[in-house]
Amino acid sequence: MLIDKKNTMQDSLIPVRIIIGVTGHRVLKNIPLLQKKVHEILAQIRQDKLQSSNVKIVFTILSPVAEGADRLVAREILKEKDSQLEVVLPLAEDDYMNDFETLESKNEFQEFLALSKNIKQLPPANSRNEAYEQVGHYVVDNCDVLIALWNGKPAAGTAEIVQYAREKKRSLFWIHTEEAIISFEDNEAVTDEE
Repeated sequence: MLIDKKNTMQDSLIPVRIIIGVTGHRVLKNIPLLQKKVHEILAQIRQDKLQSSNVKIVFTILSPVAEGADRLVAREILKEKDSQLEVVLPLAEDDYMNDFETLESKNEFQEFLALSKNIKQLPPANSRNEAYEQVGHYVVDNCDVLIALWNGKPAAGTAEIVQYAREKKRSLFWIHTEEAIISFEDNEAVTDEE
């Protein structure tokens, strides 16, 4: 039996999954404005990627779901239809939860784990700092686009992961946390064929 491909394509949407990684500060101010900026980024990604009326953009958020930026971006992306969460843990779950001070934060972390399509724990590192650097690198290496909620200061952590993303030629949306301004860096890798 032959299928009329023309009619089939017109009647259905082809999902295109975009994996969004996140990095950023644990303590954030002006949460509603930052949430709005995340939605502006998602709209921009959709607009840039929609080249056909029968393509449907679906988001996956790849995150360690630490407090602050990780959870804010994950929460906002999970509001999108058909979105998914993939969690990557820098440490064993029980050890990692020691970094969350309040019971509310620990419960929220558990809720994110329950929502996750996939949970990956990275191999042990020599130190806690190394574990966090390793998880940041994993997120950059495995995402299509990185969203950074960062104040732009060269302190360790977020600044290092943003620099790593630039070195790896990852497309980067940077929400300046103090000014709520979005910057975009199209750092797509150039292949040898070009």
